[in-house]
Amino acid sequence: MLKKKHVYQTIFRLPVLKFCKLFLGNQSSNEKLPLSSGEYSSIEHLIIEHRIYYDELHSLLSYVPQLRHLSLRTLFLYEVTQNQLSSFVLNFLTHLSLILEYSVKFDDLEQLLVKYFPFIQVLHISSDWACLDANKWIQLIPSYLPNLRIFDVQFEIYSKFSGRRRTFETESFPFRSSFWNERQ
Repeated sequence: MLKKKHVYQTIFRLPVLKFCKLFLGNQSSNEKLPLSSGEYSSIEHLIIEHRIYYDELHSLLSYVPQLRHLSLRTLFLYEVTQNQLSSFVLNFLTHLSLILEYSVKFDDLEQLLVKYFPFIQVLHISSDWACLDANKWIQLIPSYLPNLRIFDVQFEIYSKFSGRRRTFETESFPFRSSFWNERQ
């Protein structure tokens, strides 16, 4: 079985590769990709269809400074700390598509967006209940994502309890506010 680290490193060494779509299986690996030490890829459009954890993403992004489009099929964010956050920003990235797994905390998602992707113009997110807070998005977008033109969000909510419906209606109502209506 090939290790993800070796596959990534081989791909990043291809000198003219602009588009890359990967599915490396969802198994976890103890052998992590190190941060780039001056070795960069020419990839501009990257689609990762396998499960990826934040620490893997952090290392992977250090190799692709020319990235313009990024799609992550299954991203696990969990307790992102300031120590894990990068000192690099993807200046050319304009399109970001994320499918977030399980209960991602909005604060972790916010840190990821602010630190790595402040120049995005198009954001597609599929998430669960945890990222539904429209008021937090209203604060985040104008302050930290000023270039955002398209905000396409899909919330997948499963509930066995009728009491959750009322909470959902309360939480989602701000998505119908003037902030959102003016941006349609």
